[in-house]
Amino acid sequence: MKHALLKALRLLLALSVTVPSPLWANPSGGQVAAGIADILNQGGQTVTIQQASNLAVINWHDFSIQAGELTRFIQPSQLAAVLNRVTGGDPSAIYGALQANGRVFLVNPNGVLVGASGVVNAQSFTASTLDVRDGEFMAGGDLHFFGASLNSVRNAGTINALGGDVYLIAHQVENSGRISAPAGTVGLAAGSEVLLKAAGDEHVFVEAGGAAADEGVDQQGQIEAAAAELKAARGNVYGLAVNNGGSVHATGQIDRDGHVYLTAEDGTVSNSGELTAKRGDKGGTVKIVGGDIALKSGSKIDVSAPAGGGTALIGGDEHGANPDVPSAKTTTVEKGAVIDADATSSGGGGKIVLW
Repeated sequence: MKHALLKALRLLLALSVTVPSPLWANPSGGQVAAGIADILNQGGQTVTIQQASNLAVINWHDFSIQAGELTRFIQPSQLAAVLNRVTGGDPSAIYGALQANGRVFLVNPNGVLVGASGVVNAQSFTASTLDVRDGEFMAGGDLHFFGASLNSVRNAGTINALGGDVYLIAHQVENSGRISAPAGTVGLAAGSEVLLKAAGDEHVFVEAGGAAADEGVDQQGQIEAAAAELKAARGNVYGLAVNNGGSVHATGQIDRDGHVYLTAEDGTVSNSGELTAKRGDKGGTVKIVGGDIALKSGSKIDVSAPAGGGTALIGGDEHGANPDVPSAKTTTVEKGAVIDADATSSGGGGKIVLW
């Protein structure tokens, strides 16, 4: 009898060791550094951040969301913003749901991944491996992102900006998923210093970059926005700085946006996918600027529209005379590439420049 009891006890202990308890990976170790916010249920399957001030900064030990988990920000208004900074050593992996009625910034120098099952629904969303100062963030307005991190920001899931913008900022930015910002700008920016302008038609400015060969933007997914800006600053002019093999559709309003910019200063820009720009019932603007530009076979650039064609500037403006559109060293258009600036119903055709 005693032997049987001991055997049963050993089995029970073995089961207690080998059957793990649930381990949730929602953001944990959060400390409010500026502004007013309450963090509820840290470490649980659902984490809620109740933000009372219009602007707030929260430093987290880690910020990841596993499949089946939810992190939710309840903010005072659509214009409210929260900066989430990771101070621990792990990258951020979002496989679950991130929800917010305002603007959410996630800064993690270790890298950020939105996985295939990850869904972000926020008024605006910014993910960056470059940092921004608390004081500048709390002041509002333009934001300067800077840092030496060589890690990447990657999206393989779904990011929806419900009324604002989506910005992915890092040494290397990759999108193989879907990004939607129908009323705002989608910006993919690769570099070591990036400026986000709060006002104006153009919002993303890459001010400095490193010399590493893998620095750049690789866009193979779907982007739908009022405007799209894919930009990289390159120290290594032999690297591929901006590569689009997916679809980028920019459909602006009658009086604003409707542009797609692919910019790499002296780097290489390659397009083998679709770039579409419209502004209301008229064509928008596609501008490709770089040291070496290649429109691959299968590339499609469409600035056509019912009431008049738009503008496609590939490698420069007319005769290379516009200082606002730097001229490329080489521009290559392969057989099978298409550029369309038709007026499909009435009005005049648009403007196409290859330089």
